[in-house]
Amino acid sequence: QQVGLHQDAFAEELIRILEVHANVLLDDSFYSEGTNHGLDQNIILFELLKELEGVLQLPGALKKASDRVNFEISKAFAADGGHIENSSAYLTFGLKQAVDALHIGRSYDGRASLIALPKGMLERATDALTHTTRPDGKLPLIGDTCDYFVRDIFRDVKPANYEQFLYSIHKGGRGTMPGARDLVLRDSGWAIFRSSWSGDAGEK
Repeated sequence: QQVGLHQDAFAEELIRILEVHANVLLDDSFYSEGTNHGLDQNIILFELLKELEGVLQLPGALKKASDRVNFEISKAFAADGGHIENSSAYLTFGLKQAVDALHIGRSYDGRASLIALPKGMLERATDALTHTTRPDGKLPLIGDTCDYFVRDIFRDVKPANYEQFLYSIHKGGRGTMPGARDLVLRDSGWAIFRSSWSGDAGEK
């Protein structure tokens, strides 16, 4: 609390600042459409509007924010589940963004959340990540991918093939072995082949 300001006055000033921030994020000229930055912008906008629902008078803003979030997630992944960025790391990063967005929406509105994924997208993207993860639990160093182990990125939202994903990242120590060894992502331009899912040191 600043000197000379009563708490209510400070709160009113903070609300005015947040309203300015919300209007900047709502401005179409500021929106980074079709990028992971645009997704970040609108997740923040969605959270801000939900936290101040009934305080900020911005008709239609919440639907606009959620529509943008849904659009960005749908554009981030190709029809085969691969990420549009030519980098294996974005399979993890993009999926985590999508799962986090779903979690945020459901934390406010449960199953009635305005944030939703295209049907089957979560499973297709998870399948792509499951197969792309190397036998040592890391990702192939393609694009701007760093050297790190793939972690369990799923929270309260889990895909139907979650157990297969666990098998891949835990080298067969957990989960269920995927049914297919190979995966070709024609839309994304990726092809993944391995000799087995055995978890043996000789697996490739």
